[in-house]
Amino acid sequence: MQVEIDGTVKTPEVQLSGGRMYISGRSILEDSTVFYRPLAGLLEDYRKRCGPIKSIDLQFEYLNCSSKRAVVNLIGLLEKYYEEGNNFTINWYYYDDDESMRDTGHILKLLTQVPLNIIEVRTSREDISMT
Repeated sequence: MQVEIDGTVKTPEVQLSGGRMYISGRSILEDSTVFYRPLAGLLEDYRKRCGPIKSIDLQFEYLNCSSKRAVVNLIGLLEKYYEEGNNFTINWYYYDDDESMRDTGHILKLLTQVPLNIIEVRTSREDISMT
């Protein structure tokens, strides 16, 4: 099972394949649950059909308040999987010139029991995508 959702001006790109979910781009939705709630369903369906999630890679250029809440909720769901014995890692990528995204990663790390790595990416906007 492979899932690809193209990013738009307001929504991030999503890729799910090989036990790895990758979300990147901008998330500036007024009601972000419309976008993120189905991702939780995709993860659950993937786990049932294909096996455990191995990693979640998050690299946002921008998150508005609604999107930050949705990401926290998504991580809360992932924490339930982790507590059930599914071992995986969340990787939070931020650009070296983006203190806000760095700080958001540190806050998320404090809020979850799931191992969360905070990884700096050079400002050249190098791509960590799955391709």
